[in-house]
Amino acid sequence: LFWSILATSCLLASPINFDYLGRLSTPWFAGIGIAILTANGMGLRFVFWGLAVTLIVNIAAALIGIDVFLQVNQAQISMDAWLNTKRYSGLIGHPNEFALLASVCAFMFLAAYPKPQFKFTLTILGILLVVSYLTGSRSVLLSTVIFAGFGLFSSQSQSSQSTLISSTLILIAACGSAALFLTTDALRAIERSSLGSIPVVKRIFQALNGSDNSFIDRLDMVSVGLRLFAEKPLLGHGPDAYTYVSGFGLYSHNSFIEIAVNWGLFGLAAYIAVLIFVWPTLATGNSAAKIHQTASSIGIAVLVTGMNFWSNAFLNRPYVVLLCVVATIGAGVINTKRRSSNRGSRIPRI
Repeated sequence: LFWSILATSCLLASPINFDYLGRLSTPWFAGIGIAILTANGMGLRFVFWGLAVTLIVNIAAALIGIDVFLQVNQAQISMDAWLNTKRYSGLIGHPNEFALLASVCAFMFLAAYPKPQFKFTLTILGILLVVSYLTGSRSVLLSTVIFAGFGLFSSQSQSSQSTLISSTLILIAACGSAALFLTTDALRAIERSSLGSIPVVKRIFQALNGSDNSFIDRLDMVSVGLRLFAEKPLLGHGPDAYTYVSGFGLYSHNSFIEIAVNWGLFGLAAYIAVLIFVWPTLATGNSAAKIHQTASSIGIAVLVTGMNFWSNAFLNRPYVVLLCVVATIGAGVINTKRRSSNRGSRIPRI
């Protein structure tokens, strides 16, 4: 339904926006197709390893110097040169897309291996840190913190309750440590140290000292997007309209704002309906669900929802695959509960 609304708007545009229709259809055909296969028995591990191979190929390309981004984005290169950072994109074409692929791959790992071995979790964590270094992406660093909080303790704990408690405690500790750093001279010491030369660390400090205004710019994008949404709340301004009517000349870095401006309430409601199906995966003891009520499923639900606040995730192929697969599992949880209720029996436990 969500894809149909967006695709129809592209076909009704004058002239027909075939380019944007292709950008929409590629990830959603892949996501819906893989979700259908998953619903009919294809294992989540197969999906994970498909993403993992893609990620490894991109990391290898970046390490040997192959970078599609350098070839087609001269304006962005100039900006990055001004910020004195080097960001790699591998074959995927953009550092942020590269970073999002790594984040999605990490949490698809948790979906495929809800209680993974500790050494494999550490390996995924190391890969996230490598991609964060290569791309200079602050969002993948945030994903790394979330993955560390939910993934590491998921691999160690013996029960869902202890997993949840441990994961919550590490996230609280991380937030507390960050707050402590902001009130001391530790930040200045880090900035002057060798750590301060790492691209992602450098970009964080550039945002803090005002030389990189991207965070403020993105808040402005949200503000402008809300104003544009208020102008045409029902049907929106049309496919890819935000890029042109906002005055920024680029996407909004926020899926909800982008969809609301382009397709109004109809498109936004359809997208939120897809996201709602992610959360029933937290149901316990359901043999129809591949994701238990553990730190793994909580982390996946948080990330799948949260990615939309800092990127146009609905146009990213790995993200849409993760969203469609997890939402399909959520729908399976709901259907199994309904059938069990109709039979008057309990949901079978794993």
